[in-house]
Amino acid sequence: MAISLVLLLTYFVFSEINHHRYQQHLAEQLSGTLYLIKQGIERQKDTADRERWLELVASLMNVSLSVSSPSKVPNQINISLQQNEQNRYRVSYPINAQQQLDLTLNGVSEHLVTGTAFLLLNELGLYPAQQRQMIFQSISSEFNYPIHRVSSDSQVLDSEQLERLTRGEMVIIWQTEFDSSLSFDVFAPWGNSQDLLKLGTINVFEQYPTWLLVSGFAAVLVALALLILLILRLIVNRLTYIQHKVDAIEPELIEATKMPEHLDVINQLTWKIDQMALRIKRLIAQKHQMFRAVSHDLRTPLSKAQFRLEALSQIGVDNTLVEQTKADMNQLNLLIGDLLSYEKISESERITKETLELNHFIMTIVDGMTIVFPKVKFSFEAQNFCVAAINKQLFTRMLENLLNNAARFAESSVVVALSSNDTTTVLDIIDDGPGVDEKSKAHIFEPFYQQDQSRSANCSGYGLGLAIVKQIVSQHAGEIELMATSQGAHFRIRLPNQAEGEES
Repeated sequence: MAISLVLLLTYFVFSEINHHRYQQHLAEQLSGTLYLIKQGIERQKDTADRERWLELVASLMNVSLSVSSPSKVPNQINISLQQNEQNRYRVSYPINAQQQLDLTLNGVSEHLVTGTAFLLLNELGLYPAQQRQMIFQSISSEFNYPIHRVSSDSQVLDSEQLERLTRGEMVIIWQTEFDSSLSFDVFAPWGNSQDLLKLGTINVFEQYPTWLLVSGFAAVLVALALLILLILRLIVNRLTYIQHKVDAIEPELIEATKMPEHLDVINQLTWKIDQMALRIKRLIAQKHQMFRAVSHDLRTPLSKAQFRLEALSQIGVDNTLVEQTKADMNQLNLLIGDLLSYEKISESERITKETLELNHFIMTIVDGMTIVFPKVKFSFEAQNFCVAAINKQLFTRMLENLLNNAARFAESSVVVALSSNDTTTVLDIIDDGPGVDEKSKAHIFEPFYQQDQSRSANCSGYGLGLAIVKQIVSQHAGEIELMATSQGAHFRIRLPNQAEGEES
């Protein structure tokens, strides 16, 4: 298919080049002829005489001739290929500012050239003998091939050709090479003298040969092949680079599965990506397993340590030191609990949701926080009656984390605002604390991220609370963002009112 397309394209290009070259050749060969026809038209006294004269010349040259008055007359020879007739050309030549000569022909023919010689001799016959040489030289300048007045003795003509010239006929002599006609000369008798009018040598148009077309086609194919080879080489290099990057991810696991033989570069990369996906899946599973194992294993010694601290406090050991150690143990327990929660939530791909009225549900959670943080004023504002599809347990954990976070940093108050429209429920948690610095805003939801001292100087934490919130919001197909405020922190959650798969 590609080779056929290249062949057609090469043929089209060569055809267009040959067509353009032939138009130039035709314009050169016709320049003198058109000039003589123009001179004859201008010499006619009226339209009838002009029409008769054009008919005579058209019959003599075996062409079609007419005069037209287009809106725009060309200032030089204009040649176009007739679309409705094969190999016929329409030639336009300016006569004056209002009129043009229109000539239609198949190409340069013997009739055209002999007719040109007749018009030239006829034009010279209109002038006195002493002016003819000057007029001849003037007309010669209009031709793009040589025209001369020559002696019959100086030309290589056989007796038959000389006899024809004596009878007033014209003679055409072809010059051939390798059985191909390359050029010709035209001889016509010059009045009653022994001289002759010679037109030529006139070259025949030669199209670019077939071997050149084949060579051009081969050159295009070679260039196309080299281009494709270069592109493929670049693609293979890029794919090989990607393969090396894939291999760099835990390469020792590659030995577990042997690559099938006889794979091309694309299939090799596909196989390696599949193997990489398996390795990543295995790594994620190993990470979850490690977190669960470490978290559970840590709780056993922590429980024993807490039991021993209780025993120490009962036998009179320094109570302050014991209480401080208990507080540290509680922090470790909380961290382990957060780790387990984060991993459990991260592993859950789908959660069970139920459509719930949120106003009373959220207000109950907010009221519960007043017991934990008695010095902070909690307020709940609901603009309308809100219903959304949520998982009660996860939603409670999410809201408690946000309220705990807000209460720990608040100066005196935390505001919870609820609103909804036809598709979305919006939950805002706003505190009047020191706020979040610009540097921390981009990382606030990352696990274990600790922001600068401005907001956390008096509040301990391990950076998992907001990461858990982010996971829960994502599992509810919602969004959470930290809004820009002049004071405090403002978290906004957007949740869809319907669970996936429900219809309105």
